Amino acid sequence: MSVKSFIPSIWSAELLESFKDQAIIHYVTFPVPTQGGKYIINKFSDITVKDYEGSVVYDDLNTTSVEVPFDIAKYWAFQIGDVDKAQVNGDLRGPAVRSGGHGMAKKVDAVFMTKVLASSANVVEASDWETNAYNHFVVINRNLDKKDVPSTDRIALVSWDFIAALEKDPTYKASVHHDVLWNGLQTYKVNGVQIIPTNRLGENVEAMIVHKSAVAYGAQLDEMEALRLQDSFSDAVRGLINFGIT
Repeated sequence: MSVKSFIPSIWSAELLESFKDQAIIHYVTFPVPTQGGKYIINKFSDITVKDYEGSVVYDDLNTTSVEVPFDIAKYWAFQIGDVDKAQVNGDLRGPAVRSGGHGMAKKVDAVFMTKVLASSANVVEASDWETNAYNHFVVINRNLDKKDVPSTDRIALVSWDFIAALEKDPTYKASVHHDVLWNGLQTYKVNGVQIIPTNRLGENVEAMIVHKSAVAYGAQLDEMEALRLQDSFSDAVRGLINFGIT
């Protein structure tokens, strides 16, 4: 890597793409528009059902925009010494982008998990569930039915131990459908719900089901630059991401 050959737009695009592939939050939320350091949520007014008495009165369909600021900032910064560059064959951008994307994904997902777990009781906590994982899963799924949460666009996040328990269940083993997405993400489907195994669940949580409309999220990469360090024979790269989750 060299400051002279650094192209911010290329680094930014590749880093964001890597981040999106590795962040769980992108699979459990709908995309929202972003603008000027905030994201915007448009909410429709309720549609009123009336008694029909021979005539029809039309209601205005109004929308309300809610603007949420990017109130969380994270950065990364690394340097590459001239001696190290001379000893490395090939481009360092690829490995650096993958590593940066992975680190960004973990930080954003950690904030997401904290917010969701703080406001939801629809989880399977670490307890005596190993021999009865499927029944626990059905219960938390039915809890959403009781709250009139749409059955489409539900996503379950579970630990790998929970997946193993489902796969070992002799009764429901045949109904556990496994797939691998183009980016390597492993997904399953049980009880009509897509499942994503992850190591990023909160402590003592084995499974939870969320609807994609429950959380709004937006982010932007504000700064991405390379510079020559004055106090050492090194090039450096640093970046700043701002995001908000509600």
